[in-house]
Amino acid sequence: MCEVPVTKTATILVLAAVVFLGVDPMSRADDRLIPANLTESQKANIKKFLASVEKPKQFLPEKAKLVGSAPSDLGVGAEPGAEIRQYLAAVIPYTAKDRKRGPEKAEILWYRPNPKKGQPGVTVRRVLDLTTGAAVGDPEVLFNHATPLTVEELNEAIKLARDKYPAAADLYATTEAKDVEVAPLVQVITATGQADGAVGDRVVSLQLRKKGTNKRLAVMVNLTRQTVRDPNAP
Repeated sequence: MCEVPVTKTATILVLAAVVFLGVDPMSRADDRLIPANLTESQKANIKKFLASVEKPKQFLPEKAKLVGSAPSDLGVGAEPGAEIRQYLAAVIPYTAKDRKRGPEKAEILWYRPNPKKGQPGVTVRRVLDLTTGAAVGDPEVLFNHATPLTVEELNEAIKLARDKYPAAADLYATTEAKDVEVAPLVQVITATGQADGAVGDRVVSLQLRKKGTNKRLAVMVNLTRQTVRDPNAP
């Protein structure tokens, strides 16, 4: 799979970002992220592998290959006992060499927020043999990668918007959560001097709308720094 290259633009936008309109953001991502066009055996192997993945004990996996430029203080200085979180982001089958047999491998992406507050997170990539269900090679750690937005991050972005953005708080105070449509787009900041954060920050652009109305509420949520900004403010 090809990575989206880091360019001189201000952000990397995640291509084919999922639009969560009418979808319960609290639903689990695992089953929804497994491609429907795989065989039942391949799906079972993915589920078995995902179930076997242990909760990470350290921010960077052992024997991991580092891809991209890592900050010099990555993960250093985190509070003792800080929780290492890992969110499943994508299951991407490789292009099939034989269409009848289908893909032989898939890459699996997880996003890990940095345990040190305000520092960029990383993406962990593993390659899975769909026939055997076994991992191939060592894990890779990707920096500033355009990783799809996870369900956990979407929940966090909505909570931050409700807690720190009065207009969002008012919307949810007068509307049941199930009646608020949410359209998110995740970005990775790649240049200095940007209004939404520093290089490596993961930012979610939220569009909120009450069902049956045309008025949309926009809010920028920086998950890395836990900040919220009105994109229409001067």
